[in-house]
Amino acid sequence: MLILVESSILLGLFFPAFMENAALQWDATEIYLPWKYFVTEQLKQGLLPLWNPYMSGGFPQHGDPGTWYELSYLFAATHEYNLQSLLVEYLTHLLIASLGFAFLLRRIHTPSIPAGVLAIVYSLSGFFLGNAQHLGWVIGFAWLPWLLGLMLGMFRSKDDVSARCAYAVLLGIVAHFQFAGGYLGVTALALYSAAGMWVFWICADRNHRSVKQFIQQFSGLIVSLATFIGLSLPAILSFWDLQQSITRADVLSIQDMQFGHWPWRAIASMWFVEADQTMAKGLADISLINVRWSFLLLVFLVASVTSELIRKLMGRNLIIGRPVLLSVGLAVLFFLLAVGPESPVHAFVVPRLPLLQLFRFPAIYRGMALLMLLMAAAFAIKQHWEALKRWSWLMALLVLIEVIYGASRDIKNTVLVKIPANEVNGKLHDFSHQGPQLGVWRKQIPSSKPVDSDSLLNATVPFMNQNQGVYLKQWATDGYNPYQLRVRENKDSNPVTNVEEAIIALDSAGNLVPKGILKVGEMLENGHTIAFRGMVYAKGVCFFVVRQTPSKHWQLTSGGRSLAWSSYGNTGIKIPAANHFQLDYKPNYLGDSVYWIFKCTWVLCLMLLIINGIKGVVEIESKKH
Repeated sequence: MLILVESSILLGLFFPAFMENAALQWDATEIYLPWKYFVTEQLKQGLLPLWNPYMSGGFPQHGDPGTWYELSYLFAATHEYNLQSLLVEYLTHLLIASLGFAFLLRRIHTPSIPAGVLAIVYSLSGFFLGNAQHLGWVIGFAWLPWLLGLMLGMFRSKDDVSARCAYAVLLGIVAHFQFAGGYLGVTALALYSAAGMWVFWICADRNHRSVKQFIQQFSGLIVSLATFIGLSLPAILSFWDLQQSITRADVLSIQDMQFGHWPWRAIASMWFVEADQTMAKGLADISLINVRWSFLLLVFLVASVTSELIRKLMGRNLIIGRPVLLSVGLAVLFFLLAVGPESPVHAFVVPRLPLLQLFRFPAIYRGMALLMLLMAAAFAIKQHWEALKRWSWLMALLVLIEVIYGASRDIKNTVLVKIPANEVNGKLHDFSHQGPQLGVWRKQIPSSKPVDSDSLLNATVPFMNQNQGVYLKQWATDGYNPYQLRVRENKDSNPVTNVEEAIIALDSAGNLVPKGILKVGEMLENGHTIAFRGMVYAKGVCFFVVRQTPSKHWQLTSGGRSLAWSSYGNTGIKIPAANHFQLDYKPNYLGDSVYWIFKCTWVLCLMLLIINGIKGVVEIESKKH
């Protein structure tokens, strides 16, 4: 029922985008779309997308965990990854978020109707719609309630080995999806949330917690960790390798840590004030301010907490209980973290926490704050549900109407931009099927220049002005890349700065030889190989420079022999002149054993889930008889 209701709401809200008259905007199309276009194109050719030669002078694509997010591949199964793929992936994760939050609420025994309504509120909140361009944030928070719900289910399974095993395996799978598909800052928050939940579970009613239960829970977490590592091993190793060469792996200064905060004035978006450019004035990004959820639920929660505090002061017994007060307290804490420099809390807490000190955008904590407010609302509603049951359908309908109205306003501000998406999709289709093909020898040699800054190339793909090198198969020296390689900080001057050739010639002294390459027969490129053959060059040419970012993982061969190469100003690979040569990008740690572990883990996970699922059904049926 929840799937049907949410799907109908999403269809209505995003109808213009479904009709290809609008599309997601900003980072979603400037970073996520071209990367997934490249990755899925490589995989369809049976190639691993290890190296992306079409942006930032060449980039180790495999180092981004999103490259290994299996679910994204499904949205390009029948065609190239385009604006419609991007839209469907975004909406699918809104649905995943809704189902996950409902799953979590049912684990704490919330009645089905309020659980479903609160789940829709969660997925259509200002955080998910305001941050539509930050698809990694959306994916991370979509899987977070699943992670918490599965942990809770595993803790409560007690002596049911089959259930505990199923929960543990699913928890590992969800953790993998969150790490691979989501923003790594959300993964760090998930780790702290999971650890906090376990500590709270152990400490709460600890007189009834036995050593046996502790061992059972710990063994379940070990199974989850093993599952996560097995599924994420290629992504973990690749990101570990990448983080040694990117600036974002460094601990940030407090100023950088507080960049992209959520302002106190934006709290007005909770009570029907539109989160627009006026509210975002003076801030880095409008998508970081929205905290809309449900004003009706907010009023109910405030009234519940106020009455509870009054009862406490009068010495009476609590009605809604401590979980509500704890959830509200955590929500307030997360809001204090989200405002960054507008409160001393962030500067006091975050720099002292490992992992969190690596990330900017304190506004991300408002996602945790909204989650905790909805949890508090669920705890409060659960206590009053029987008394309110007669009015449940009316209350559910009013909340849904309010949420749909708020979502429709947010979509206009931060989600969709009205463009003829069909034109973009048509161009992407043409590039995919009529342009240079991956892994095929071709005579057309790409140039190496700032593609996004070229006015002519900039107009080639309508309404798209970032990372066009991916679509055009051009070796772009620019590109919108969230990972800044440390080598880019070096200011070494070299004579290739104003040269657009993808491969240039040098003499024995390392000086540029203008027009030193007389002819290039053919070249081949894909996600891990760059090869040239039929090279004819002028007398005196001793070296070539291939205009790709040097990396220790490049291996050079010519005529069946391995050759040494050197870095040329951190912007090119300097190799001995030859008639033909091949550069292979081969991270040694991504050997056959890593992929074997990855595949075997998936097989074992499926087998364990099937076996434990069948056993659970058999036990339930036997109990009925």
